[in-house]
Amino acid sequence: RIYENFDSDNDYALNIVEMSNGDFVMGGLERDGPLSEWEFFPNLRRVDAQGNELWFRTYPEYTQGNISQISLQKTNQDEIVLGGTTRMYGPGDANFHLMKFDGEGNSLWNKIYGEAGNDFAIKILNAPDNGFYMAGSTSWPNDGDYIYAIRTDSLGETYVNELSGTIFKDDNDDCLFDNDETKLSKWFVEIFDEDTHYTRVTDSSGHYVVNLDTGTYQVLAHPISPYWTFCENTFTVEFPNFNDTLQQDFAAQSEIDCPLLDVSIGTPILRRCFDNIYYVQYCNHGTVTAEDAYVNVILDPYMEYIDASIPLESQVDDTLTFNLGDVGIEDCGSFQIEVTLEVEGEPCDSLPFGITHCVEARIYPDSICLPSEDWSGASIEVDAVCESDSVVFYIQNVGDAATQPNLEYIVIEDDVILFGGDVSLGIGQIVSVPVITDGSTFRIEVDQEPNHPGMSMPSVSVEGCGSDDVEFNFGFINIFSADDADPFVDIDCRENTGAYDPNDKTGFPLGIGTPNYIEEGEDIEYLIRFQNTGTDTAFNIVVLDTLTENLDITSIRLGASSHPYAFDIVDSRTLSFSFNNIMLPDSNVNVAASNGFLKFKIAQIADLPLETEIYNSAAIYFDFNAPIITNQTLHTIGEDFLDNINIYPDANSLAHLKVFPNPFSESTNIKLDGLELENGIFKVYDMMGRLIRSERFSGDVHVFYKRNLQAGMYFFSLEEDGRLLSSGKLIVE
Repeated sequence: RIYENFDSDNDYALNIVEMSNGDFVMGGLERDGPLSEWEFFPNLRRVDAQGNELWFRTYPEYTQGNISQISLQKTNQDEIVLGGTTRMYGPGDANFHLMKFDGEGNSLWNKIYGEAGNDFAIKILNAPDNGFYMAGSTSWPNDGDYIYAIRTDSLGETYVNELSGTIFKDDNDDCLFDNDETKLSKWFVEIFDEDTHYTRVTDSSGHYVVNLDTGTYQVLAHPISPYWTFCENTFTVEFPNFNDTLQQDFAAQSEIDCPLLDVSIGTPILRRCFDNIYYVQYCNHGTVTAEDAYVNVILDPYMEYIDASIPLESQVDDTLTFNLGDVGIEDCGSFQIEVTLEVEGEPCDSLPFGITHCVEARIYPDSICLPSEDWSGASIEVDAVCESDSVVFYIQNVGDAATQPNLEYIVIEDDVILFGGDVSLGIGQIVSVPVITDGSTFRIEVDQEPNHPGMSMPSVSVEGCGSDDVEFNFGFINIFSADDADPFVDIDCRENTGAYDPNDKTGFPLGIGTPNYIEEGEDIEYLIRFQNTGTDTAFNIVVLDTLTENLDITSIRLGASSHPYAFDIVDSRTLSFSFNNIMLPDSNVNVAASNGFLKFKIAQIADLPLETEIYNSAAIYFDFNAPIITNQTLHTIGEDFLDNINIYPDANSLAHLKVFPNPFSESTNIKLDGLELENGIFKVYDMMGRLIRSERFSGDVHVFYKRNLQAGMYFFSLEEDGRLLSSGKLIVE
């Protein structure tokens, strides 16, 4: 193909890159003006895989006279970076020129670098942290030629001031660093002024470092848990000149003497007819050693334990116990568990695809030492049992005091609220909530006792419960959060799969509906999976994950992973996971061992507006190959996004029906929202479908009394003028 631009005298294409979708972008120069006043300025042209021109852009505003020696790169976000040499008309310096554009050719930024003399750019390359390398030569008057190299961040900045420091455990409480004091790794430090904001994480030596421009900055350190405090956590530093070096240490002290154990469990993939490996990771983020620590792992009922990388202390039914011994301050460890996935006594492939299997890890001691004001001492836990054609939920007060009155609960069928009610429980009291199954996935959520320590949110889900002749609805468990917000418990729920994408990203909970709605303030746990599908061993793998500003980067809790990695933050918001010497075999040699994964949890920033969208993807680098970009996850901040039973499912009505309380002992209220009836009929049926009560319903509220009904479950319907408006279930205590 020949591409013409009739607005200029000459066009030069000097470099070309292939985009991730198969398009090509050419970068070059445009020459314009009369012979004695030629101007050279950059241009870009994008064509599809067949050579059809998609767009052509020129950038005369980027010239200081002439630009030449064009080099071109594509970033892992499909942005375009163009480098070259720019030179003023007549006598004057030549300088490096670096420009960044989005995939449509819109300018993002441009930077010029150089000192006295002439600096000529030859080549630009992408750096692993989304920054850039730029190399060339420099020619100084009367001093010869030299090699010239520049290293920039993702914004093209090349700062030479250095701020560094150490976060340490101040054992003698003097707020001064002594060499024998414990250095604290994976703690976060923020450095910012009005225009810039950097976040750094301390390395294994408790050290952090950041390069900065001249100016005045605030430096803020974050404790890794509420059990810690600082002598002082905010400092002001100033760089009036270039090439300065400053040090700012942070002395961490104990707020309360208590261990705080963190545990995470995960697996790269869960398959029938194969052995599966779960990886368990734990750390002590408390202020004292956790003595005689141990982990309980509760397997899914379809799993059978095979082996582990550390001794198994005991097994009771599906619960495995592993002793860890003493876990010191900021000490971490990991181990693996091997399991099979099958229906006992049946062929392994008799287990349907898509069933969700949940594995729970809980580490002990699991006490929460910070006092909780105004907490009564009551504590709610929930459980569920599948009984033939019913799911029975159990709500229990396991605390040492009675609960507050009327703790609310809801029962959800798939992704619709089926009914709700409230409970008031004495010490040790249990209330059962039965639900007739029809192949749906059922879930109960119960309010925790007010001011309860920790972050527990009592809930449990059950799928696949019912007779063999019903069709089950799978895939609903992970649209909700698991009850694992406290650091000492982690629940990993995964659907078994057959064929799978080798490199992908998932954010849990998956969220409700197409927007993937989650609550404001709800944490997101990201799972990044990778597999070596090449033809040789992968020696090093780097995963880069650039976070949106809607996520609080200082809240990250690193989770389980298949292999050890070095964690860092590059630029301001890019997470780097470096699997050095991973030696990951290719899938042709060993399919199971060719897989890997990592997990981390992160919080939203406070007070995000409703409908805020949180996107995320990751770039996976296998050795020196071009990055593999994962799929993009989406979560949307919402409220009240779970539907109740819709009155007019055919007519997009906004009217809903609420039954409260349900279960009930004497009476319950049937309330319509947004609709009043004149000739309504409320009918109640027994489990055999026999009509046992029919009552008139007028207005928007009807009180239904138990009278002579026996305890148990009933069906109801609400009709008007022969039309069914709604149906549901009643539970009589």
